[in-house]
Amino acid sequence: MTDDARNRPVLESPVLESPYRTVLKPYGHALVELARQRPEIVCLSGDLTRQCEIDLFQAAFPDRFIHAGMAEANMIGVAGALARSGLIPFVHTFGVFATRRPFDQIVNAVAYPHLPVRIIGFMPGVSSPGGPGGRHRDRPGGGGHRQPAGPGLPAPQARRDPGDLPRRSPAVPR
Repeated sequence: MTDDARNRPVLESPVLESPYRTVLKPYGHALVELARQRPEIVCLSGDLTRQCEIDLFQAAFPDRFIHAGMAEANMIGVAGALARSGLIPFVHTFGVFATRRPFDQIVNAVAYPHLPVRIIGFMPGVSSPGGPGGRHRDRPGGGGHRQPAGPGLPAPQARRDPGDLPRRSPAVPR
């Protein structure tokens, strides 16, 4: 991919004006912008690339994108290994898949060694549009992830600016 392709906007017009102002894929655009400034950022997807707005990252940086499939626990382990090599992985899936099955990997491969892995849980179930069903709801809300070593679990929500989440991600090394 040429430098021109990396600097070109992924979507030409991400804002809809009528009937009210709506920004399309704010998180995805913000992550792409941050990745342009930070070449050590890599992106992992748990088979939910479009739903987590990271299809934009995949288009802009295909060489920094890993599609892990429906294997969230393995994806967390891979992210830990990438972080040990000096990269900053942003891991994406639905909130419930980011909290329950991969908990041991989060604790042992990310939290205890204090690695800069960012786990982004989309559609936590509280404000999810369309109601994906009970199995897609993370009722504890990621709160259990604060105890092992304090990583927390950011979840883009309608009430906040999801486009600001990548930059606000706790302790992203400079």
